[in-house]
Amino acid sequence: MKEDNSLEIRESLKLIAKTSVIVFLSIVFSKIVGYIYRILIARYYGPEIYGVFLISLMVAGWFGAFFSLGLLEGVVRFISIFRGKKQFNKIKYLYNFSSLVLLTTGLLGGIVMFLTADTIAIKLFHNPELTIFIKLLGLIMPISLISNLFLSILRAFEKIYWYSFIFNIIQNLTKISLLVIFIILSVNSSAVILSHILAVIPTLILSYIICKKGIKFLFKNESKLRETKLMRKDLIYYSLPVMFHTILSSFFFWIDTFSIGLINGALEVGIYNAAVPIATLLVFVPEIFMQLFFPMISKKLSQGKINNVEELSKTVSKWILILNLPIFSIMFFFPGIIINTLFGSNYLAAADSLRILSIGMFFSSFFIVSNNLLSAAGKSKTILFDIVLAGLLNLVLNQVLIPVYGIKGAAYSTTLSLILLNLLFFYQSYKYTKVFQLRRKMLGIVLVACISAISLIIIRSFLLVNLYTLIFAGLVYGLVYMALIFLTRSLDSQDLFIIKTFSSSLFKKSNKIYQKISSNHRV
Repeated sequence: MKEDNSLEIRESLKLIAKTSVIVFLSIVFSKIVGYIYRILIARYYGPEIYGVFLISLMVAGWFGAFFSLGLLEGVVRFISIFRGKKQFNKIKYLYNFSSLVLLTTGLLGGIVMFLTADTIAIKLFHNPELTIFIKLLGLIMPISLISNLFLSILRAFEKIYWYSFIFNIIQNLTKISLLVIFIILSVNSSAVILSHILAVIPTLILSYIICKKGIKFLFKNESKLRETKLMRKDLIYYSLPVMFHTILSSFFFWIDTFSIGLINGALEVGIYNAAVPIATLLVFVPEIFMQLFFPMISKKLSQGKINNVEELSKTVSKWILILNLPIFSIMFFFPGIIINTLFGSNYLAAADSLRILSIGMFFSSFFIVSNNLLSAAGKSKTILFDIVLAGLLNLVLNQVLIPVYGIKGAAYSTTLSLILLNLLFFYQSYKYTKVFQLRRKMLGIVLVACISAISLIIIRSFLLVNLYTLIFAGLVYGLVYMALIFLTRSLDSQDLFIIKTFSSSLFKKSNKIYQKISSNHRV
């Protein structure tokens, strides 16, 4: 029995390692293309249109989170559970019910968004140009929610290759291609929003085709299912708190922006918001694992395989720690040069804020496993309560600390709130699932990172700090860190298996891409 468990754990880790390659490549691609997409908008249509576009996306995000009712996350969890129990009739009913609800709420949300566009644009943001952007985004809300449903289904069935390909690559590639075409054709500022909304259509079509071909039973007529009322109740009971904590999570950093603007003015808001997006880069590593981790542990928890879930949680937590510690260390010791390189010298006042925020975001990145364990256990209300509590603490601390410490006070407030939030996640995930995500060797990895950081302190003390110093410091730190990881035997057989699987899969993918490029070049 123990041997069977070990084999199953290894197979799960193999799947995570393999899918992490395509997820890693697709996320890197999406970040690069997304950045170029924003630069094109900012350069060809000016800062005002760029700002209008970002505000419209923020508004659409809030409407989308509210009118999706949290069902998209609920679909991932419950389909994973029903797959574990082989209750395919329930999966089909869940799909039919969710698609009907999301189509209805999408139409309703789109109408509300369209009708309130003038009020939002003029009375709230004092910008009439925002109206058409919000109206157009409202028109595609039903399509957007249904396409996200198909993407959630792909995730729940662990088809992460297709999910990443469609969500990260096709969607972003379509957006930037359309924008370039519109720029060549000299289309006015409407090109910005049109390129965004038209990209939803191929996403919907492709995700639907993959679901229909790969998950055929969803689209077949089958006998009616009993106890549908109880299923609907369970789904909604879980999903509604998800809706609220999705909305509240998006407000977390807006609390800082609101408080700084209220107390110190718009200039410091701009400076502070140079640090925020850099600190959130620490979420990049967990993203690689979480797309598959959540549906996988949901399925295994439904099967009562707690030992498997614990082993997977420990291994994923350990790898998030290993990969994020170097990023955190560079961010902590060289915040000024990072900000200066990305945003310019006018934003150097945010250097200390970045150092402080990186601590909070590091906590969040590591304990995201606990968050996912709580979600998989169906404790969405608990997560909602935790986020509300942390948000209120952040708001109160901002009012106390910003008048004394300025934007550093906002960074302190957010970091303390994030630490509290994630410690709650950690304690509650153990309480409800009996899964302990920590491993003794993690302490050794932290000590290795601290010893490696001595090289950063020496470089910073004796060399002029600039971009070249940063690159040199990163290389030295990386070499010392990796050498100590292996010398202290911080990696076990499971870790070495992951490295072997990941590198093998990455080599195969890279080789295929190279052969394709070479073939096209010869033609």
